[in-house]
Amino acid sequence: MLRVKLLSVEWKNDKEGLKSALHICAIGRRTNQSEWKGLEMAELLLQNNAKMNSLDKNQHCVLDAAVLGNGEREMVEYLTSRIS
Repeated sequence: MLRVKLLSVEWKNDKEGLKSALHICAIGRRTNQSEWKGLEMAELLLQNNAKMNSLDKNQHCVLDAAVLGNGEREMVEYLTSRIS
């Protein structure tokens, strides 16, 4: 029997300063050799109930992480547009 462990989109990585998947997505950068899918991934996470106000160990929300972590401009604009 195959067992599958489902993880929440709000799971936080101890090795990454308690950042959620959305935090990691927000600080992701383009590389010269690959197509960036950051906005698509952020949308997928948010559609599956990832929280914009999730805090990492430094008490930074996702938008804070994008700005302070030198995230892509498009990501900062996208996250800003999602603030309610």
